[in-house]
Amino acid sequence: MLFEYNGRCPQAGQGTYVSETAQVIGDVVIGDNCYIGHGAILRGDYGSIIIGSGTAVEEGVVIHAPPDKYCRIGKSVTLGHGAIIHAARVGDLAVIGMGSILSIFSEIGDGTIVAEGAVVKMRQIIEKGVVAGGNPARIIRNVEERDIEYWKMGKQLYVDLAGKYLEKGMRRVAGTFGDAEKTIDDIIIERLPETRETDGAKRWVDEKGEFVQISYREDIGHLAFFELRKGQTRANHYHRKKHEVFYVIGGTIEAVFACASPNRKKTLVLEKGMKIHVPAGIAHSFYGIEDSLVVEYSPQYYDKTDSVKADMGG
Repeated sequence: MLFEYNGRCPQAGQGTYVSETAQVIGDVVIGDNCYIGHGAILRGDYGSIIIGSGTAVEEGVVIHAPPDKYCRIGKSVTLGHGAIIHAARVGDLAVIGMGSILSIFSEIGDGTIVAEGAVVKMRQIIEKGVVAGGNPARIIRNVEERDIEYWKMGKQLYVDLAGKYLEKGMRRVAGTFGDAEKTIDDIIIERLPETRETDGAKRWVDEKGEFVQISYREDIGHLAFFELRKGQTRANHYHRKKHEVFYVIGGTIEAVFACASPNRKKTLVLEKGMKIHVPAGIAHSFYGIEDSLVVEYSPQYYDKTDSVKADMGG
């Protein structure tokens, strides 16, 4: 997932796959046809990260840069599972083995292979076209043609894998609906108080008409308004990640909520003035008993791939 931080926003190129379980934060620029694996963390909060096209950042890799400095990773680089990358530069076509550590301001030359578990010290420079390993890392031999041929295959494997993930996606398996960590009991319904005196969401009516402060100190990434006419149904879905808040402006709605674990269903009547918090993973469906008006908002941005249709039954 991509996260903006303090005005810094990550960018990913064409054909690049970023796992929804990865965290790419701040000033991170990723080239085309890259693979950013599950559980990887790329922190561009006070430093900047630049990743060239065709590079694979495998599962559990951590990349960071010092304040106001760059971590530059070249084209067609392989960063093995669990590697920690704090280097100033990793050259094109380099291979960084699983569990290895590249310390602050270190540099790895083009085409160089750093063995699994190696530790490259702070400011250490490993020249291009060599194999290095150990703690601290030292040069073992030159890269040979057989190394190049082997890693050419491995690098293409991850370019192809990125394409497959973009095409097919992945889906969490958690029973019929959503995430088993949340249940119907996690739904919060509140009737907003009719007052001007207290902090928080509230409503009142005066000579000008009705005023409602629906949200108070709640971040909003998505805001919508919808009409639900009598006899019509909306929703019939759940969200894998996004939780939502609904406020009934007018009318009466029958709401059905369902979750997988335990397998439960709840039907409630929602009236004007009610505010409903629906956690991620809870399937919901709304039926118009009367013509109704509803405001919907969420801290998360709208992402259609996060929405999953659900069979709510009869």
